[in-house]
Amino acid sequence: MDFVRFLHGPLLGTLGGLILLFVLAHIVLRVVDEDMKPVIYKGRNWLTVFLLAMLAWFAFTAATVNEVPRNVIDRSVVNERADVLEQQGKDAKEAAKKDAEEKR
Repeated sequence: MDFVRFLHGPLLGTLGGLILLFVLAHIVLRVVDEDMKPVIYKGRNWLTVFLLAMLAWFAFTAATVNEVPRNVIDRSVVNERADVLEQQGKDAKEAAKKDAEEKR
């Protein structure tokens, strides 16, 4: 799951790039004449393959090179849990304070 979380940014970037590529190709295809359409299709297809190949290359190199310790990757989870515990402590103090005021 950590690897998928690590790839979240590149996946979103690739998906956004593909959407942008197809939208731009569609717009350009409406403007150009019939002679240029095969060139646009070929360029769109090659850029799609390039984007997917770059994502695959990034995922492969990220999976094979382990330079980042696991504790650095999991730091966000630890920080999130610490924030939850801190908030629960504040809530408990406030509840105790309200309970003490009600007993007076």
